[in-house]
Order: sequence, then C-alpha cells, then structure tokens
Amino acid sequence: MVVFGGSRTVTTNAIGQYQIPIASTNNLYAVSGSLWAGNYTGTDTGNCNTATEYYWSTFQYVPEIRVYLNGGTTPQNVSLEPFDPGANPRVTTLQVAHDYSGLTGFTFDPANPVWNAFALTVPSFAHAISSGEVELGQYYFFGTMSKTLRVYAIPSGASSQQIALAHLALRFDPQTLAIKEFSRVYQWRDGTNLTQGLTASFLDTPKLQVAEGANLGPNPTLSWSAVSGAKVYVVSVYDAQGALVWAGFTPT
Repeated sequence: MVVFGGSRTVTTNAIGQYQIPIASTNNLYAVSGSLWAGNYTGTDTGNCNTATEYYWSTFQYVPEIRVYLNGGTTPQNVSLEPFDPGANPRVTTLQVAHDYSGLTGFTFDPANPVWNAFALTVPSFAHAISSGEVELGQYYFFGTMSKTLRVYAIPSGASSQQIALAHLALRFDPQTLAIKEFSRVYQWRDGTNLTQGLTASFLDTPKLQVAEGANLGPNPTLSWSAVSGAKVYVVSVYDAQGALVWAGFTPT
C-alpha cells in the first residue's frame, strides 16, 4: 500500500510497482507531497480474526515525492523498514489510557453478562499541518484501560508534524449489535510532547428524556440530561426518510 499526500492510496502490483493517480484542474507540470508506503498487516496476535491491535508491519516515509501531471513517471525504489520501536529508532511508543468514569450505561468488561460497550483509539500521522493524515493503527479496548501504541517518532522539537488520536467509546445493543450511542475524544502530540502519555476522558452522552418511539407531535419540546463538562448541545431532527428538517445549538 502506498499513500501520497495523505489522500491518494494505491496498492502495488505483484512485483511491487505502483503509480499514483493525480487529478488536477490546474495547468501544472507536477505536484509534490509526502509518501508513506508499507504493509498494514501487523497485529498483536498474528491473526487478524483475533487481534485487538492493528498497525503497519513495515513502512517507509519519504517527506517529498514529485508526481508529474503530464503522464510522465519518476522511477524510485521504496525501501521498507520495520514499524517496530524495538528495532527501529524512527518508531516509538505512546501510552494511551481511557477514563470511562464520566459515562453512564456503558459496561466495557466482556466477561460481564451485561457487556454492552467497547472503545478504540486510532492514531494517525499528520506529516504537515495543512495536508492529510496517514492512519497508523487501530487499537481496541475490550475491558482494558490502557494500551501501548506504535507511532512514528516525530523528531524532537518539531511542531509542524503531529500524531492525531481519535478515541471512541461505543455502546451497542447486545441483541442486535446495533450502535446505540457513542462518545468521541480527539487529542494530539507533536515533537515537543510525544514522550508524554495521555488520557482520553470521555464525556457522557445526553439522554433524551422521552421514550423511544414516542409520538411527540409536530412541535415537540425536547429535553435531555445535562452532561458534566459539556459546552454546547446540538439537536438534529430528521424525517422518516432520514432527511434533516431542523437543527439547533444550545448551551443548556
């Protein structure tokens, strides 16, 4: 797999060759962007069906690649290296903890008979502030409170590159497995603080104070439980076909 500029993704052919498709409305001869290549096959168990962690097994990061828009090509070999902090100084670890204390109705322990929730963290490498991101892995928290993530070792002191982290806690229906509610947290690290672990503290989800399936009439008054730490609430109303008919914001 090869990612160019954080947005164009291609897979190589059987002998490892690839071409990056670029579409542009500008009359340009060439464009440039960073390139990330490798095999997204690393797991904590060696079996993708039982793994709770997924990451690059090998990679190569090239800060600048020129791509020609006139049909020309630039032959360049990509030499893959292990995405392993124990074997490669260009890879490091980041400790991530989850704080579920603010959530109500979420049971994260799979051994609990009323288990109905799990969480995950997805780290990405933002190789430049104004460009796209490369997903570095997916880490699933099934009853666990912390994980050790593999991330690209941003040079010390560099602030123009970032490790972006998206944390998600989901509650599901144990019978249908349909997602019922979720809480999301975003965090970042760069070369100035990459060595510092972080904790994702999830806010609770607002509980609408009306029975599911109730008929509220054409001009309903909606209310919900307050969430500690919330700054603003967003309310969206949809019709039976899923089209948005009204949306509003309120701090109360």
